[in-house]
Amino acid sequence: MGTLTSHPPTLGRNVKVTLALLARGDRTPPTPGVITLGTSIAAGATTIAVTATTCGNMRAGQFLRFVEPAGKERIVQLSADALIGATSLSVNPVDVAIATGAVAAFPVECFDRTAADLTSAFKLSEVYTFNTGGFRDGVISSTSKDLSLTGIYYAFDAGSLTMNYAAYKGLECYFDITLPSPSPDYNTGLQVVGPGGVTSNDMKIPVEGFISNDFKVNFLGPISFSPPAPGTSAPVVIPE
Repeated sequence: MGTLTSHPPTLGRNVKVTLALLARGDRTPPTPGVITLGTSIAAGATTIAVTATTCGNMRAGQFLRFVEPAGKERIVQLSADALIGATSLSVNPVDVAIATGAVAAFPVECFDRTAADLTSAFKLSEVYTFNTGGFRDGVISSTSKDLSLTGIYYAFDAGSLTMNYAAYKGLECYFDITLPSPSPDYNTGLQVVGPGGVTSNDMKIPVEGFISNDFKVNFLGPISFSPPAPGTSAPVVIPE
């Protein structure tokens, strides 16, 4: 008989997935922050005024989702890299006007996901010799990790738009999958972060039901797993 316990299972519904576009050849993690519009923006504008941003490594091509004080959502795409402390952002022509005080979070969240499944594969390099008696021996020689992001289509999802842009441009994104905290003593749960390339973007458009939009991501290079972060302290990153 196994050890009896009283701890509950972890619900997946509180998982959060965020991502940021990476520049070609640069896998520096993004610096998170919030961007606030300093003035209203007219449709067609290619420069937007913001309060000095604390966000770092915002790259050209990155989509941002601004939410106006009244709740309306607006999408913009950067046309040039933005530095920490920038008070204006260069963007592709804005589709519609955006009200003063609209805010955008960076990295951007990937909205309306129904699952964020992580898969690990470990390759065994095998050897058979006279001295192993013909039995298999070997070592684990390589590791690969993949992410499957299933969900529904949402027109104002800066995460999906950024992933699709990255895939077509041959660029990578930096992903962050954060699980819910295991108890009130922790700020976050397990956190999985690292760079990856989008390898598929599938849409199913049924005559009845929701339009789905599913992505597959291959992580590239080492991925970091951070255990739950207690209190207000920074999580300890355990490289794999």
